[in-house]
Amino acid sequence: MLLLCWLITITSCAMSLQAKKSKQKTYSEDLSSHRMKFENTKETATPSTTEKKKGKRPNQVNSNYAITSQLDALLDSIQLKNKQVEYIQGYTIQVYAGSSRTMALAAKNKLYTHYPSARPEMYYERPNYLVRWGRFLDKLEAYSMYAEIKKLLPNAIIRPAYFPNEPNSINNEQRNQGYNQEACEQ
Repeated sequence: MLLLCWLITITSCAMSLQAKKSKQKTYSEDLSSHRMKFENTKETATPSTTEKKKGKRPNQVNSNYAITSQLDALLDSIQLKNKQVEYIQGYTIQVYAGSSRTMALAAKNKLYTHYPSARPEMYYERPNYLVRWGRFLDKLEAYSMYAEIKKLLPNAIIRPAYFPNEPNSINNEQRNQGYNQEACEQ
């Protein structure tokens, strides 16, 4: 029994010494014999010789697969198709809808006083007066302005609308919030 314990102790010590020795060695293996070898079909030129031969800067690429002319033709056809469309679908904020002309004018004036750059439009569709403001391409664009106006005029809603397809019918100033920030802070 004593012999068995002594034998186990010696083998465990020998194993720990081997583990310490294996940790100290670094692993290295030469795999070059297993790598694929490719033949050089084209001569590689240094950037300095290509610059001298072609006379171009090294960051320019000469492409045989350029699609610039095809892309220009496609963009022209899209532009022509867009010019044929008479109206653009978008959204507007309806501030007032009712039969009272005085209340419609009051809502319009309230917008002017709080947002001087605002240009609300007043319509009469028998028997109602409508006051609408803004031309937005999508609902998310209209929502930021709607949240501000809703505090001022609680009956405001976002409505779908059609706008004439004209240059500047949806101007960038109006699309970028559509009101003067300084006037809002006063």
